[in-house]
Amino acid sequence: MKIDISKLRIAVIPTETDNGITQLSSVDEILACKELLLYTITDYFKAQNDEELGLHWSFLIDMETKTELNCDDVHGKDNNYKIKKIDKTTKINKIKSIVDKWGIISLKDLDFDPYLYNGFNTIYGTFKSYIERFYLDYVKIVIYRDSIEENEEYLDYDELSDKIIDDILEMALSYETMLQNLKNSIK
Repeated sequence: MKIDISKLRIAVIPTETDNGITQLSSVDEILACKELLLYTITDYFKAQNDEELGLHWSFLIDMETKTELNCDDVHGKDNNYKIKKIDKTTKINKIKSIVDKWGIISLKDLDFDPYLYNGFNTIYGTFKSYIERFYLDYVKIVIYRDSIEENEEYLDYDELSDKIIDDILEMALSYETMLQNLKNSIK
């Protein structure tokens, strides 16, 4: 699939407000959000580097087709980009094989930052939920209110968005590499 990079925008939505947007939101919901900021890819990276953006969701959207691009790699030159996609089931199976081989992945124990799953403000405080552990068939999500742990829940990988699965796969692959390097250094 060829895409025109000039038609791509990064949609940025703050996570600190009660706008209802999550990683599971549709493109229509994202584009209809009143807090939406659209950036070209270059401008988005500049804003990130200049620390102009607070906590936010970001979505890569093809504005011509109104689709979100969840890709592992974007390759090409001269604006002839191709998106290499791996289906969600294959990604989940890879995560499960890493957990099966190396054990439960705890982001806290590995000095990885917890993965922000959702967040919103209410008159009762700021609620944030973080994915903190990856098990064989599900993830553990811990819910905090004003930095105090309130509750936890478990979600199957199938219930998570493609973007979250992509991020979990990246962390799982880092974990696998780290443990493989440790194992090789002991030999």
